[in-house]
Amino acid sequence: MISKPQSSNTKPVDLSLPTAGFKCRPITVALFSVAVALSSCGLNADKTSSPAVAQAALDKGDFAAAAIHYKNLLQANPVDGSARLGLGLAALNQGDFVLAQAELERAVEANIEINRSYPALLDTLTFSNQYDKLLVASNQFAAKAPTQIALADYYIGRAHFGLKASDLARASFAKALQSNPKLIQAQVGQLAIALSSMPANDPRNAELIRSIDELSKTAKDSPDAFALLGFAMRTQGRLADAEPALSKSIALRPYDVASRSAYVRVLIDLAQFEAAEKQISELVKFKAGGPMVSYLAGLSAHRQGNADKARELAQDVVSKAPNFVPGLELASEISLEGGELLLAEKYAKSVIALAPALLSGQRVLAATYLAMNSPERALAVLAPLVQAKVQTPDILALTGDALIRTGDRAKGIAFLDAASQASGNAPSLAVVTANAKIGLGDVAAGVKLLESAATASKSPQTDLSITRALLGARQFDKAQEVALKFNKAMPKDAQGPYLLGLIKLGNKNTADATQFFEDALKLNSEYLPAIDALAQLEVDSSQVDKAKERYQSFAKKFPQDVRPFIALARLNRRAMGADQETLGYFAAARKANPLSTIPVIEQSLYFIATSRPEQAVPDLLT
Repeated sequence: MISKPQSSNTKPVDLSLPTAGFKCRPITVALFSVAVALSSCGLNADKTSSPAVAQAALDKGDFAAAAIHYKNLLQANPVDGSARLGLGLAALNQGDFVLAQAELERAVEANIEINRSYPALLDTLTFSNQYDKLLVASNQFAAKAPTQIALADYYIGRAHFGLKASDLARASFAKALQSNPKLIQAQVGQLAIALSSMPANDPRNAELIRSIDELSKTAKDSPDAFALLGFAMRTQGRLADAEPALSKSIALRPYDVASRSAYVRVLIDLAQFEAAEKQISELVKFKAGGPMVSYLAGLSAHRQGNADKARELAQDVVSKAPNFVPGLELASEISLEGGELLLAEKYAKSVIALAPALLSGQRVLAATYLAMNSPERALAVLAPLVQAKVQTPDILALTGDALIRTGDRAKGIAFLDAASQASGNAPSLAVVTANAKIGLGDVAAGVKLLESAATASKSPQTDLSITRALLGARQFDKAQEVALKFNKAMPKDAQGPYLLGLIKLGNKNTADATQFFEDALKLNSEYLPAIDALAQLEVDSSQVDKAKERYQSFAKKFPQDVRPFIALARLNRRAMGADQETLGYFAAARKANPLSTIPVIEQSLYFIATSRPEQAVPDLLT
């Protein structure tokens, strides 16, 4: 479920119950400024606007033009209830739920086309997650339009579902179907409740999803049925099946921000980044996108390896919507990958507190504790899930990793094998198992798993993981094969040439490595790992000043990033620079991002390494 436009919501996108209501033609909304719309539509104030012209624009899906016509009509006659209804419908289809609600409330108060205005208002309240108001308005609709009692009961059920009163929602949907057994929305509602209340690993899910699939085939014009099918497929990890279902849903109902957001997440998971960016641009046009738009842009940047952009967007989401769960999820993952372990722990705990039914918080928290080399704490997080028989691949894999680190090798490997089985031998899980086996000294078995994973992988992100694992195992030739595969699939991604540069370094080919790192920077001049690699090569060749210039240039572009200052501190120490200069870089890192724990830890380690532990203690305590 997406967050409210005005405030945050604690549910993730993929738990949203698709909604029903006023149907419009499946035309993507195009928003223009008033001046452009006036020019393109040939309007001249209110002289060319008429009810017929406005209705025609609405009927053909030109909602921007329709809105202007209806505003002109209202300027001439503010009590024109039909114009209020028309403007409300146009605003709804533009995703402007605030304006839609205001105009549609006036229309229903004036009893304008109740069978048309009320469903549109109820849709508006549904899509803006105003479930208390939806419950009141739905009961009013039932009283005013007795012939529409089935539809009213559906919305009453939808309100109860949004308010987490599943039993009341189930009863309302059943009541709606008693009045109208063919009401698709109520059928979708019942299936949505069943799906949301059933654990992901429950074997009955397969039958439930078959029922949802059959309903979508029967109700070919129902955006609700396709949306639910898409959400169901996504929760099951069946992304290739989720993509067409969600695409169909938003084609039928373009302003469904929840379905479009879920569609973007599926495209990102499928590494279809250009298509995802186009959909994010569509979301920007809607006024109800809220923090979801920045979150999705951040997620896309994160998956494409643009760590700086992803971090900036995630921090923006968390600062503006601190209870927005998807934003916290993303911030926790980025913090974990960036080594900000205390921040990762903080964000993961926030996810657990706000949405305990999700597994993402526990997953990141356990992974964070493993990164802290504290497998016992990781097992404390995972044990309740294992006892509850949660058998998702990621939880099983983390448990296996934690067990191995505590010395229980046999049991740990068993969990990793179970994780691979649960995922259908997914290549990404094979990488986890392979890394564990390599870490235990069974390099041959680990490499064999990685080779199989490379053959089966269809995901560029998995190819990246495989390449890194093969690099760690010093299997440079095999790593190069997979890196070239990634490079071919993602020719504009700086990670490809960067990894090829690391492979060349492993083979002691410094000249080719340098060229690959420079190629990476041609694709992304701000890609810090390539800057790091070139700086290290420059230090090795006694070009310390040149290496410093690289980091100083990066720091000027990104004054809130601690990493270049930490790199400068390390470089200065390695070059036997002045102690005061090293401490100055740590101070600059702290100033760049006072919330970051990395400068504190790095400076404390520096004090310990230079025989000043008494100076490290105060920093660590704060």
